[in-house]
Amino acid sequence: MGSIAEAEDIVHDVFLSWEEKPPHQVRDPKAYLCKMVHNRCVDYIRSPRRDRETYVGP
Repeated sequence: MGSIAEAEDIVHDVFLSWEEKPPHQVRDPKAYLCKMVHNRCVDYIRSPRRDRETYVGP
């Protein structure tokens, strides 16, 4: 991810969205949470916002 803070933000976002889901909707919570974190990480890496925040130098 680039930094611990970015990874913590993603895990926190996934946890907040997990709390909103009714427990009976998910058959395998471990697999569901792993997939959610993976997808958020891939989305973050591909996002144009991340590219704009990177300093490339003079």
